[in-house]
Amino acid sequence: MGLGTKLGRCEPGTTLRAVTEEEQDQVIAGLLRRLWRSPPLLHPFRPLSAMTQHWSDDMLADRERWPDRSLVREGLRLFEELPRSAPIEVLLATDMHAGNVLRATREPWLVIDPKPFVGDPAYDATQHLFNCPARMRSDPVGMIHRFSDLRGLDAERVRLWMFARAAAEPRGPLEQRRIHRACTKPSLAIGREPKVLLGETAPLATVCAYGYPGSADETCHWTRPRPTNVRIRTKSPRPPPR
Repeated sequence: MGLGTKLGRCEPGTTLRAVTEEEQDQVIAGLLRRLWRSPPLLHPFRPLSAMTQHWSDDMLADRERWPDRSLVREGLRLFEELPRSAPIEVLLATDMHAGNVLRATREPWLVIDPKPFVGDPAYDATQHLFNCPARMRSDPVGMIHRFSDLRGLDAERVRLWMFARAAAEPRGPLEQRRIHRACTKPSLAIGREPKVLLGETAPLATVCAYGYPGSADETCHWTRPRPTNVRIRTKSPRPPPR
């Protein structure tokens, strides 16, 4: 069976942001369930690895602005590893969040502005999660697990995608400031002031940074005790960068 695109006339109306974030979780999980399809052998869509490679190239060309070398390097490693290790590949929306879902008449809710790539379905959970900053600050682990469970996703892969995007997705100065204010992506261990951000959002940074406390860089270290109410993965300590 081939894949096709169905276009319809759309007038500006109510977005999914008009309902509570808990309701948004349910609606977006259901829409993703309907959108994800395994593509045929021959299809016109780009692989998700093409997007992560583009991001990696941009970051590598701008090393001077890396806020934290160890975290960016880890994010770049995951950009290479995660697409390759995906258990299945489906057609993704890649920009699924409440602002891109409109109330409709022929369906309760319709998706607009998809940016199709083929790849790991766990990636498609991240955009909605990044658009729920308050809940991600207050209960990052629970938020990731709850939304993953709604769609039957591997929460660990969603967590790794969240970390990779937070650590190594390119962004300009305006985006840096917006994210800094929202404490969304910086809370996953990146920002213009990593020491402050990691200290203020230690539980999420701990979980998403593989269990080692911040960076080997002297400018990024913990300013609060490690939380005791979350499980973290551990790795052998990394040597300082030469």
